Amino acid sequence: MGVGVHVETGKLSNVRGDQLLAGDSVTTTRTAPTRAASTTTSTGVAGIRFDSDPSAIISLTATVDGVANPAYFFFVQSGKVNGGYTGQLTDPLRLPSSTP
Repeated sequence: MGVGVHVETGKLSNVRGDQLLAGDSVTTTRTAPTRAASTTTSTGVAGIRFDSDPSAIISLTATVDGVANPAYFFFVQSGKVNGGYTGQLTDPLRLPSSTP
């Protein structure tokens, strides 16, 4: 499974893995003016934590065997699963950042 974070506008900082196992990894890419992070895991739960600018627009993707499907992931924003959103998610999912 792969999880990716791409910043469309603004900046990502403090990028780090969450609950990574021995075979998991997080890689970051800096291609001006964006930054992306991705993680690959086989079994278990792994994620990516990061901070962003208040004006950033973030795209999240999740894939299993290279196939994207919104059923494969969830996110936590402002302490709420899926940021409190109850509708159908898309993949990739575009999120505006919230102010701290």
